[in-house]
Amino acid sequence: MNKLNQLLNIYGLKNDSLDVDQLLSNFNSEMEAGLKNKPSSLAMLNSYLSLPKSWSTETVAIIDAGGTNLRIGLGSLNEDKSVELHNFKKIEMPGKQKKESADILFNSIADILHDYKNDFKKIGFCFSYPTEITPNHDGRLLYWTKEIKIPDLVGCNIGKSLNNILNKRSIYDKKITVLNDTVATLLSGYSIGSKINASKYIGFILGTGTNTSCIINNQIYNVESGGFSKFPLLKIDEDLDKHSENEGNYRFEKAIAGAYLGTLTLRLIQNLALDGILSNKAQASILVMHEIDTAVFSNLINKVDKNNIFFSDIFSDTDREIISHAFSAIIERASMFAAVNIASAILFKSKDTESTVCITIDGSTCYKTPGMYELIKKNLINILNPYNINFKLIKTKDAPAIGAALSTLS
Repeated sequence: MNKLNQLLNIYGLKNDSLDVDQLLSNFNSEMEAGLKNKPSSLAMLNSYLSLPKSWSTETVAIIDAGGTNLRIGLGSLNEDKSVELHNFKKIEMPGKQKKESADILFNSIADILHDYKNDFKKIGFCFSYPTEITPNHDGRLLYWTKEIKIPDLVGCNIGKSLNNILNKRSIYDKKITVLNDTVATLLSGYSIGSKINASKYIGFILGTGTNTSCIINNQIYNVESGGFSKFPLLKIDEDLDKHSENEGNYRFEKAIAGAYLGTLTLRLIQNLALDGILSNKAQASILVMHEIDTAVFSNLINKVDKNNIFFSDIFSDTDREIISHAFSAIIERASMFAAVNIASAILFKSKDTESTVCITIDGSTCYKTPGMYELIKKNLINILNPYNINFKLIKTKDAPAIGAALSTLS
C-alpha cells in the first residue's frame, strides 16, 4: 500500500494538502459576491421565506415534486411545533417517461387534492427544480433537470398555474407557497431546533446532487453551493467534467455528490491502472469502463457482492483492497469539502458564537456512503472548534414535506 499512498499524494488526494482556511475564505467571498449580484459561482437565491414567527394549529396541503416521484398529502401543524403527515399518495412524476403538458401535472395534483379541498387553505409546494422564487412566494421554472419533459411549464409561474387548474376543478382560494428542497430541508429542522434554543439554521443536501441553504438577515437563501468553483481541481475532476453533460458548471457538485462519486473514483482507478498498480486482468477491465454507480463502490466496502463486478474473478483480493482504498480517498476529500461548505454557511456574516447551530442534512449519499456522515461530522468539529461554535446535526424524516408544511407559516 506504500506505492498506492504515494500515488494518492501525487494525485492530490490527501486532505492534509488542502488549505481549509483558504477554502473558507473563497466560499465567503463567493457568497458575498452572489448576494450583491456580482459575478460569482454561487447564485445566492432569496427564497423570500423566514423561520415561522408564529405558530398556528391547522392542516395544510403538501406537494413534493422530486426527481422521480410526486407526493401529495396533508400536514397537521401541532401545538408542540411538530408536523404530522397523513393521507399521502405517491405517483410517478409526470414527464419522467414521456413528454407531457403542464395541465397533466397540475390535474394530477388536483385529482388527489380534490377529496380534501375543504380541509386546508394553504399549500406548501416543494419544487425540486431550478426555479426563481418571487416575493409573493410563487416561483418561475427556469428549466427542467432530472430528465423531466414538460416543456410548456418552462418560464411559467408554478403557483399561479396550479391555482388556475385548481379553480377549474372547484378548489378555490388556496394560498400556495413555492420553495426549493434545500430551503425545505432547513425549515424541517425548526421543530427540533426550537427545542434546543438554536439561533442559527442550515439546510444541507448531499444526495444525487448537493446544495445548501442558510439564513441571512432573517431570510432563507438557496446558496446553490454545487456551483462553487474556487477549490483545487484535480486531473480526475477535469476528466470527469469533460465527459459530463454540463461541462464547466457545478464543479463542486461533481466532486462530492452521489451522481458523480462513482465515476470520479473510476477515473482515479484508471490512472492507478496505468501506473501498473492493479493486476493485468483488472487493468484491462477497468480501462474500458466509462462510468460506475457510486453504490457499486459502497457495496464493495460493505462486502455486498450481489451483481458486483469487483467480486468477479477478474479482480484479486489485492485489487479489491486497492480499489476500496481509492474510493475511501475520494470519500475523505468529498467529506472535507462538504464540511467546508456547511461551515462556510454557518460562519457567513455570523458574530454569534454562543448558541447552537441546527444543521439539517438530507440525502442518501451522506447516510449510505461508508464513513461519509462520520467524516463530515469529524471535519466540522475540527473546522468550527476555533470559533467556539456548538452545532447539532439532525436528520428529519420526510424533510421536503415537513419543510413545505412549515413554509406556509412564513
